[in-house]
Amino acid sequence: MTLKTIIKIFLLLLFVLVLKNTEAQSVSDSLLKELSKTQEDTNKVNLLNNIAYELRTADKEKAISSAKQAVVLSEEIGFERGTSDAYRNIGTIYYVNADYEKALTNYEKGLEISLKIEDKIGSIKAYTNLGNIFYVQGNYNKALEHYFSSLKMSDEINDEAGKAKSYSSIGLVYSSQENYKEALKNFLQSLKISEKLDDKSSLANINYYIGVINQEQAKLDEALNFFKKSLEISLEIKKDRQVATCYESIGNIYLEKKEYDKVLPYYEKSLELRKKMNNKLGIANVLTGFGSYYTAVKDYPKAIKFLEESMSISKELGLLSNIKATAGNLSVAYAEMKNYKKAFENQVVFKTMSDSLRNEENTKKITELGMQYEFDKQKKLNIIEQQKKDAIQTAELKRQKSFRNFLLLGIALIFLFAIFLYRSNQFKQKANALLSAQNIEIQRNSENLKKANNEIMRKSKQITDSINYASRIQTAILPPKEFFKDNFSDYFILFKPRNIVSGDYYWLLKKNKKIIVAAADCTGHGVPGAFLSMLGISFLYEIVNKHADITTGKILDILREYIKESLRQTGDVSEPKDGMDIALCEIDLKEMVLNYSGAHNPLVIYKAATHEIQEYDADRMPIAIYRKEKSFATKSIKIENGDCIYLFSDGYADQIGGEKNHKFMRRRMRELFLSMNLEKQEMSKQKQTLENEFYSWKQANEQVDDILVMGIRV
Repeated sequence: MTLKTIIKIFLLLLFVLVLKNTEAQSVSDSLLKELSKTQEDTNKVNLLNNIAYELRTADKEKAISSAKQAVVLSEEIGFERGTSDAYRNIGTIYYVNADYEKALTNYEKGLEISLKIEDKIGSIKAYTNLGNIFYVQGNYNKALEHYFSSLKMSDEINDEAGKAKSYSSIGLVYSSQENYKEALKNFLQSLKISEKLDDKSSLANINYYIGVINQEQAKLDEALNFFKKSLEISLEIKKDRQVATCYESIGNIYLEKKEYDKVLPYYEKSLELRKKMNNKLGIANVLTGFGSYYTAVKDYPKAIKFLEESMSISKELGLLSNIKATAGNLSVAYAEMKNYKKAFENQVVFKTMSDSLRNEENTKKITELGMQYEFDKQKKLNIIEQQKKDAIQTAELKRQKSFRNFLLLGIALIFLFAIFLYRSNQFKQKANALLSAQNIEIQRNSENLKKANNEIMRKSKQITDSINYASRIQTAILPPKEFFKDNFSDYFILFKPRNIVSGDYYWLLKKNKKIIVAAADCTGHGVPGAFLSMLGISFLYEIVNKHADITTGKILDILREYIKESLRQTGDVSEPKDGMDIALCEIDLKEMVLNYSGAHNPLVIYKAATHEIQEYDADRMPIAIYRKEKSFATKSIKIENGDCIYLFSDGYADQIGGEKNHKFMRRRMRELFLSMNLEKQEMSKQKQTLENEFYSWKQANEQVDDILVMGIRV
């Protein structure tokens, strides 16, 4: 795209901002003609999104059409950031046109995609937009929850503008709950950041919000000063929506101060701007103001006219706080007109709305959300600090152990040498003639001891080097992680050998368009377990490649025979009971069917559609000689997109820790899997959650066994 074309499109976009509805339609057509000349698909998506955003108030239908075209095109080319922007634009179009349910649906779609691609800027915007809708609807718990999510993410990427906006939004919720101390605290945080950024739009908003707090506390002169400061900045930057809000609020202050001659000019200016913008929420608010004014000057018929009009709009939009205020004023006006039935009906509405907006449970929940944000922030810092302390403590324990071993060896040698000297002194009188020969013998023994010690150290190094090399071989035999990435939408593998090499192993093979995956736990750990794991991997490759259309149960039957034959197991009570436990799955992504067989190791599936955890028990027998041996069962399970499959050994559940130093247990694992999916964590984040929980549980205890946990999202 040439520079000339870019400039032309930019100028056309500027014209869209200032033209009336009919002119905007014509200009958008010209812009779309320029769009057809653009060759790069991502540029087309961005331009369509720009058109949608700029036309959001001028031409709702044209704006939605452009945004939907952006959705279709971005999905065709896999441009997920463009898709999320488009859904967010559609949400904004519905929001400014007061269709909050449709706005909510599209904002949630945009947020889901932004979180998936880790677009934190887009996620912050979506969280804020959703919070705004919940705030307007009077759902303060949900509003605060989304504002805190926005603040947390802004803090993570050091987005100062995002933090300022989140703090001011949180302040609004606290202000609505009459918690002015917390409200002011958050507004001042926002004010500090906005002044540093010289963000005049934010400064206009925050001065207004602080004015509201002063107004609620009956500090009318202070409130008036803040509203006028906000109005001055808003007029300077031509922020019409805020200008209209300031006009209304200044009129409200003069009404409270009973300076009635100054009220109507401000209300009229506010109503004129809001009608021009088709801002239904603002129109409802200022109509309530007119009603309050005419009630105050005792012109009750006019008051009722304006208030009923406001109530109609408020009910249409579901504006709980405005319904409350309007009902209160209507109750007074109807009572003065001696229409006591209408007065009573509106008083009931007022009381109901007051209870809904200010009940104790809401206040408690809002306080908990604020505390939870601070707690999560501190907990994250504590985990990082504890991990550092654990690493230092482990290194110190190793150093102390080495020092102790050397000290004991030195003491033992000194003790032996002392005995030798004592005995030599006894024999000295009797065998003085042999002293020289004994000294020579001692020297010879000392050199032999030194040679033996050197030989032991050499062989110890050889053994350690061999085990390290065996670890590289074992790692090479395990399937590369690219296999998982190529075959599944998302996955993780948490693999932590207790020693250098592991008795746990994982395995994957694709055959006949079906994916076979396994997680196994061999008897013991370290070198013995590693030998068995290599046998298991080799045998699995041989069995699956040798037999066509074989069930998972039959694979385990044959694997058991191979292990028994290799280890020469006959059933004699004196022979070792070596073998392995395993969970084996065959996944058909075309038919969406999973076949599972297990030896002691279960299968856990999170069902995305029902938000439930389903566990499938394994056969209670190992891959080894067994007295009550029978064929392994094959279980067929229907799966759906979004389901998460978990395979694991017993190492994680058997880890000793916690306050009472007992096992973690499989029950806690299931609860952990469920909580991670309810929070919609990606697989990489699920792995991190499992690791954090493991170290938090284990504390200073040693790792008792090899750890293997696999997660696969269909």
